[in-house]
Amino acid sequence: MNGIRVGFITIHRGINFGTALQTFAMHTALERLGYSATLIDYQYPAKYHLSKAARDENRKRFSFLERFPLVFSVARTIKRLMTGEFWETRRQKDKFRAFLDRIPHTKEYDMAGIEKDPPQFDIYLTGSDQCWNPRYMHHDHSMLLNFAPDSAPKIAYASSFGCSELGPEFREEYRHYLLRYNALSVRERSGCSLIEDLTGRKDARYVLDPTFLLDGNDWLNAIKSNTIQVKGKYILCYILDYVFNVYPAINAMIEEVRKAYGLPLVFIGKNLYPARSNVRTLMDVGPEDFLDLVSKAAFVVTTSFHGTAFSINFRKDFLAILNPNQSLDDRVANILKATGMSDRGVLLGGSVSEVLKHKTDYSAQAEKCISDLRQESLSFLSNELRKCTGLRNDRTV
Repeated sequence: MNGIRVGFITIHRGINFGTALQTFAMHTALERLGYSATLIDYQYPAKYHLSKAARDENRKRFSFLERFPLVFSVARTIKRLMTGEFWETRRQKDKFRAFLDRIPHTKEYDMAGIEKDPPQFDIYLTGSDQCWNPRYMHHDHSMLLNFAPDSAPKIAYASSFGCSELGPEFREEYRHYLLRYNALSVRERSGCSLIEDLTGRKDARYVLDPTFLLDGNDWLNAIKSNTIQVKGKYILCYILDYVFNVYPAINAMIEEVRKAYGLPLVFIGKNLYPARSNVRTLMDVGPEDFLDLVSKAAFVVTTSFHGTAFSINFRKDFLAILNPNQSLDDRVANILKATGMSDRGVLLGGSVSEVLKHKTDYSAQAEKCISDLRQESLSFLSNELRKCTGLRNDRTV
């Protein structure tokens, strides 16, 4: 260790495999580069974000019960107790908590507390995930390091806007905070264009999501206490529908894959697939269970960015189902294009017959593409940390 303390902030709370695993990867990468890395334990989502941030594009109106939060909460809890979901969710939360507790972290901060009594580090870093998405963060600028001193070195690694343009009400404040960074990088190429449009800066770099900074063997070694076992070969379905509405169109696409492979389906979480024979749904999956399930799958069907990322990391045969409205979220399309695997992506509702005609290409050329991108991303992070270390040393002389 070089004694330089790096505090990094990112979205890490909640039951979300991507947020937990990219946080773990960011910490691991910083430590391997010789820095003392600590996660800034920021409270997101809090009441502010839930009340102010834009609602999901597919849920235009509140349900009747949601207009009465206390009644809604009680009704939901009763339903979960009756179905057993309550205990499954509790077990899953315990698994996420145990996994994230492996990462050194500060005390918990909220919006007011982090500005009033900010954590002290030599270098501040905004990590990945959609921490700059105005639909989620609204006018909370903590992920833009508003609490860090003006003179402190600041880096953004693979941060995501989760969109290709900002509304006029956000542009000036984003411009102000982005200009304070010493180095900027994003995990979508559209983010580079957006930064240039906002600030005039042409130095923003496209880099890989932190989960790609570790390879498949690294991730296998991260599995310490997986508790879910699936015997035999299976098709893993990891389907998220909070970004775009996938049902019922996705079921026909999954059915094409099932017929082609003749294997049982294993769903992680939500499952609205109509058939029930040879279908298993897993509800209490933790981060380590997720890694194990992807690594052992014969085929992966996913709408998720991190479902796609780990399919590539583990060199799986896979199908990535794309959002028809990619102006809202083009992360999956970006990573497929960057790794030369655009042919594995199909727009929701499209035919997957062409995808199923051949295996995912992990030839020497594809391997080189992935390896080169990983090295470029690690080099960016290493070089910018070294520059910021120099700045910090100059200012303390």
